Amino acid sequence: MAMYGISDSSQLSSLFGTGESSFRASEAVKAPNVSTGTFLYGVNTAKPSSQDQTLLALKTGASDLKSALNALTDSTRDSVFSKMSAESSDQSVASAEMRPGRARTRDVELSVTQLAAGQTSETNVMRAGELNFEEGVHRIALTGADGGGSRAAAREIEITVEPDDTNESVLRKFADAVNARRMGVQAEVTFGEGTVSMSVNSVSTGQRSAFELSDAEGSFVAVTGMSVSSQAQNAEYTVDGAARSSQTNSVTIGGKADVALKGAGSAKLTFGRDMSAVSDAVTGFVSAYNELTASNEKMSAQMAYSAASYADALSAAGFQFDNGNISITDEALEKSLSSGAMRSLFSGGENYGYSARLSQLSQVAERAPQLFSAQTDTYSFYNAERLNTQQSQVSFMLGLFYNTFI
Repeated sequence: MAMYGISDSSQLSSLFGTGESSFRASEAVKAPNVSTGTFLYGVNTAKPSSQDQTLLALKTGASDLKSALNALTDSTRDSVFSKMSAESSDQSVASAEMRPGRARTRDVELSVTQLAAGQTSETNVMRAGELNFEEGVHRIALTGADGGGSRAAAREIEITVEPDDTNESVLRKFADAVNARRMGVQAEVTFGEGTVSMSVNSVSTGQRSAFELSDAEGSFVAVTGMSVSSQAQNAEYTVDGAARSSQTNSVTIGGKADVALKGAGSAKLTFGRDMSAVSDAVTGFVSAYNELTASNEKMSAQMAYSAASYADALSAAGFQFDNGNISITDEALEKSLSSGAMRSLFSGGENYGYSARLSQLSQVAERAPQLFSAQTDTYSFYNAERLNTQQSQVSFMLGLFYNTFI
């Protein structure tokens, strides 16, 4: 059977050399003589030189090409050909991102009236070193803040004012007590020149995050003058004129796109193919292909034969060849994506077609770069002393090489 550019053993000899030390396809299926540590099919088992940078570059290049092919042959819903992108005409109003694996949705007009916000309550500014609170126990009741953490059975904050306390230390006690519990609010103490104040903020946003602090025992709230400085509110926006409201500024459109609301205004959200993902994958393939074909003459010959066998498909996908190098323009890439030619070219994966040829060829070069060496008498594909327990791996590689080149 003739596959991958070599139809008989004479062509194999011309590719890999002739002579007593050359690899002979007719001997490829002979078993190794494990007892003596040598092989009977004519491959010299001498270890490769650590200085052979050419073969190292070939092996690295083959690995890079295989990785590039994997990115283009992925057939899952997260493949580069399936990825969609979302763009906003005004990033100050909203940004958008398609959810993984989702199909394209229609473009929409978005208008944001207000953003979702949490509540903020603040105390009066007090003299830090003075003490305006009565000594003893103060219990402060918290209601609301349902949008925050868990609803504890007891929603009261208790602090004790000691004789040596100051306004600063009392506010610190309250803030520490609040922040130590998951009550849906957080407190922050702020200092000035000899002054102190405190703010209490809901953890989440939206109308359900609204809260109220009141004195259950003592006069903490009354003394501090705690009052609401910023109301909790929902995000208010429209999608193609239809009014919507959200507790947060992160919303979903059509179940397919995640949108982050950023400010009041209008923006158009456009959804389409993620060209950057496809472009990066194709660019990676082109780069890996050209580096590999330039690294080894024998590899270049096989890659050129594979390309010739699929010349029409490669041309339809927009690829051009010049002295063995492959290239593609942005315009050609966009055209081939629209026609489906690019995806079709790599649809075979590792099973069939052009991508299968390159994948198997790179696999051989990655695992046994010695087979592409110009010095055929220095092949060191297998070493029986190292592979006494790996005969199945030897058989696999011989079979792969035989099916690929013969």
